[in-house]
Amino acid sequence: MTRRPFGVLGEVSALTLGGAGLMGGWGHEADLDEAVATIRAAVDAGIDHIDVAPAYGGDGGAERAVGAAFGGSLPAGVRISTKVPLDRPAPGAAPGLIERSLTASLQRLRLPRVDLLLTHCWLLPDGEEGAGRSGLPFRDYVHEVRPALERLAADGRIGAWGISGIGAPATVQAALASRPQPAAVQAITNVLSSAGEAVPFRGPPAGSVAVAAAAAGVPVIGIRAVGRGALADVLDKQVDDDHPIAVDYRRAAGLRRLARARGIPAARLAYRYALSLPEVATVAIGVRNRTELADAIAAEHDGPLDAGELAELRAECPRF
Repeated sequence: MTRRPFGVLGEVSALTLGGAGLMGGWGHEADLDEAVATIRAAVDAGIDHIDVAPAYGGDGGAERAVGAAFGGSLPAGVRISTKVPLDRPAPGAAPGLIERSLTASLQRLRLPRVDLLLTHCWLLPDGEEGAGRSGLPFRDYVHEVRPALERLAADGRIGAWGISGIGAPATVQAALASRPQPAAVQAITNVLSSAGEAVPFRGPPAGSVAVAAAAAGVPVIGIRAVGRGALADVLDKQVDDDHPIAVDYRRAAGLRRLARARGIPAARLAYRYALSLPEVATVAIGVRNRTELADAIAAEHDGPLDAGELAELRAECPRF
């Protein structure tokens, strides 16, 4: 598997195994045996970065699956990232929340440290939290969260820290430009430039965050390449017709047409699109099992789309 530069962490595989679908949710039941088999198959295929979170799989299910897969002894070169939820913490509470969340994550992972710890929340402009928005106000990020993450890195409990790029785009870009910078950002990298069911924010399209991050020198972990199933051949989630995932599924009809013409699954083409973006360091694949993993690995083996293919795909998939 191709490896790409990833800032302070050196190089990582072009694909990152994302944990959001591994242990239940997204229309399927938790299956620890399949999750462990998928994790091991990903590493065997050359994937050396695994991204999980306390919320994935409910009560740390994806983290427990990683712990079960490796028993606390990671294969050489494999890096782990996890996250910390920070939804409108009370004044002064964020450092303690981060510490407790990391401690619990490490216990589930059976590891003494993680290579990357990411915030798992929307970044909000100051003042919007009072309007009922969930997320982390920018002032709290600057004065409480970022210093706490810096301390954890200095103490060796994490290798580095990063942020979620799903939030108010201008606020995320302010975080990318301010110092100290995050070591990574997770950003939308699908052909629709859509955040799907995430709360919409006014501002540039969701995909603009990845471009801004690359310009600021912050490595990008591309997420939602298949839009939580909206860019697959069949929408296998039970959602209403006006649900954002259902809307995105209809908007991605052109992608499915092009995939059929190539004789490949739509998800494979969607992954290939994300892998072709120059601003992306690695693409997190939210697979649920080894079958879905195979499509993502095949996309990486196919290589990047050329300029004409990218233009054709974008023309077939209208963006907001």
